Amino acid sequence: MALPFGSTDLSADPSHDGPQGSDSTPPLWKVGVGMALAASLSYLTLRLLLSMVENLPAIPEDASRFAQSISLVVRYLLVGGVSLMAFMFAAVALGLLTYGLQLSLQKLSRS
Repeated sequence: MALPFGSTDLSADPSHDGPQGSDSTPPLWKVGVGMALAASLSYLTLRLLLSMVENLPAIPEDASRFAQSISLVVRYLLVGGVSLMAFMFAAVALGLLTYGLQLSLQKLSRS
C-alpha cells in the first residue's frame, strides 16, 4: 500500500524491525542515564518555577484594568508553562525508574 509522499508501508516486512530487532530492550545504563537526565531537568525547572514565583513583582494598583488583566494572564501562562514542564519531566523520570526496575527484574528472572 502506497502512502503519501512516496513512502511505503514497511510494517508487514520482517526485515525492517529496526536496528536491533523487534524483541530487544535497551541496556539498563541507558535507562538510568535517561532517568537521571529527566530528574535533573525536573529539579532545575522546579527551581526556576520557585524563583519565578518569589521574584515576580506585585501588579500595580494604579495601572489600568486592561494592563492588570494582561499582566495576570502573562503570569498565569509563565507559571503554568514552567510548572507543566517540571511535572512532565518528573513523570518521565518516574516512568523510566519503573521501566528500569522492570528490566532488572526480568534479567533476574531469566538467570
